[in-house]
Amino acid sequence: MLDTIESNGGLAGLVAEREALAAFHGDNYLPLLERFYRSHRGLLLRLVDVLVLEPASADRRLLEALQFVRVNATRTSEFIGDEYTVEEDVVDETTGEISAVTVRRHVDVSFAPEA
Repeated sequence: MLDTIESNGGLAGLVAEREALAAFHGDNYLPLLERFYRSHRGLLLRLVDVLVLEPASADRRLLEALQFVRVNATRTSEFIGDEYTVEEDVVDETTGEISAVTVRRHVDVSFAPEA
């Protein structure tokens, strides 16, 4: 029996699978998705860079959260803060010139469920 556990990810893998299944019992299927999409993460981020996404309503919170994900895509820490820095193009009203300005933002994820 121990050989079977070791050949399938060991104790750590068993604990992780148990936690994912326990979370699912509360109608939270998100922990079960990671293993299927982890290998496609880079492709999905590149796709977001290529596509021009526009909201279907005036609510831009999802697109701003996606920008937060893109800014932090190379971070490897387990937890990251909810603020990020982006460069935005600003048009000078008197001259019409465009210049880049660094802006600090806070990501608003209130549109998403707690899970």
